[in-house]
Amino acid sequence: MINTTSFLLSIIIPSYNMEEYIGNNLKRLVATQHLDKIEIIVVNDGSKDNTSAIAHEYQQQFPQNIIVVDKENAHYGSCINKGLALARGKYFRILDADDFFEPDALDAFVEKLETCDADLVVTLRTEITIDKNGKEKTKKFPIANIEYGKVYEASSFVITDYSKKVEFNMHSMTYKSSILHKVGLVLPTGICYTDLLYCLIPLSSIKDLIVYDIYLYNYLVGREGNSTNAIALKKNFSHITKVLTLMFEYLDAQKQECLTPAIRLNQLRYIDEAAILFMQSLRFNKHIKKEDYSNITVVMNYCRKYGITNKYMKKYYPSWYKRYPSCKKDKSYLTDYAQFRWRAGKGKMISDPDGYQKKNARQVLKDLYSDK
Repeated sequence: MINTTSFLLSIIIPSYNMEEYIGNNLKRLVATQHLDKIEIIVVNDGSKDNTSAIAHEYQQQFPQNIIVVDKENAHYGSCINKGLALARGKYFRILDADDFFEPDALDAFVEKLETCDADLVVTLRTEITIDKNGKEKTKKFPIANIEYGKVYEASSFVITDYSKKVEFNMHSMTYKSSILHKVGLVLPTGICYTDLLYCLIPLSSIKDLIVYDIYLYNYLVGREGNSTNAIALKKNFSHITKVLTLMFEYLDAQKQECLTPAIRLNQLRYIDEAAILFMQSLRFNKHIKKEDYSNITVVMNYCRKYGITNKYMKKYYPSWYKRYPSCKKDKSYLTDYAQFRWRAGKGKMISDPDGYQKKNARQVLKDLYSDK
């Protein structure tokens, strides 16, 4: 059941073991001049530290604006699902507990929302890196060639005409709550990287979007436990494989004739992003588990179907792609199967339905990456 809208903006904060950050996050949010137009929903994902206690302290001080939900751990997607079920704001925004909005930027954003009716509102972000000496470095990400404050028709807007990197992601996107309910958004639980599905699924249902020149989101880079660092990518290989497969299945389920070329390109842009994580995670894993092999094959088949892999290689591995565009050499970024280990331990061998074990690197590359 959709809650009656009574706020302009709902801010959902997924939180797991964030006692070091959650207080600072909430302190900035409640400092806004427009607190009466905002609700803050903290979803505590089974934290084992004082995250819940700190959040409840703020809830007691601001009971009209802050909701705290304590639940068992089920990962990021479950937090978004819970927040969306409770949200009463016209617009829906996600803020990670270890990141923050500055009060003046939030003030400016709320003032824009008061006169805005676009289905998707995009703002800018700042990355904050703290080196080993405690020195803080910031980097801002403007959007090139965009006309700030202009309403764009979603049916003809191509993200990559303006954004080549990370500007259009969960940290920059604010959807109308009604759009998320319309598409029946329910993210998978128990896995990471579901933010990619959050970006992808509503795209085909929005009619317009607007970009504001407001650096709202402050993103802390390199925090231990961040899902895009090398350790997490190696650990969560099955997670990104599952998310990428779900993204492909979503594309399969849509009627192609109902989508404009621009919308399809935007969808594939997020598939590309997921493919990057998949390839990176695959390379970090020196031993592929037997149960993962069939899933890898599914992903590779989808990549061939949608032409993702070749675009990925050319765009993100240009030097290797230039050297091996037609797979004419026996070596490649696969480094002669550096990430493939056929032994599964205790004398067992990984199943090999495609016969790759008997092929050389050139033959594998041709099968995986050549145009067909």
